[in-house]
Amino acid sequence: MTKLWKGICSPRRVVSTAYIILVPYGVFDPKTNEAYSAIQWFPVSALPRLGYDHNKIADTAIERLKAKLTYTNIVYSLMSEEFTLGDLQKTYEIILGKNLDKRNFRKKILQTKLLKKVSKKTAGDAHRPAQLYSFTKRSPQFIEII
Repeated sequence: MTKLWKGICSPRRVVSTAYIILVPYGVFDPKTNEAYSAIQWFPVSALPRLGYDHNKIADTAIERLKAKLTYTNIVYSLMSEEFTLGDLQKTYEIILGKNLDKRNFRKKILQTKLLKKVSKKTAGDAHRPAQLYSFTKRSPQFIEII
């Protein structure tokens, strides 16, 4: 009986659960100890080879994020409290991996009523000051954006 069980046992399986945590750039600086001193952020387009099937898990997370950009306002969790439309567009472009037409993007994003102008503009930049915006709600909503 023991030999029979050994012969029909399936290979060991591991179930992985992954979560996507979205934080604005520069907000979270991982602190570590000497054992993990090599920890660092990587651009999604330049992830190193990860163990097991973790590169596939990361690819799946990226595809889910891209999809969610088209039907939700999830990008709010990646933006600071106040931002320019250029910053917002750049965030979309980085995640989607493509350039978006400036006029069309601005027209569509403003039509959603997700944003409101704040009473400030950028300062200290070499260019003309840009209008700052914030989200009307910083909570998940279903809405067609792109």
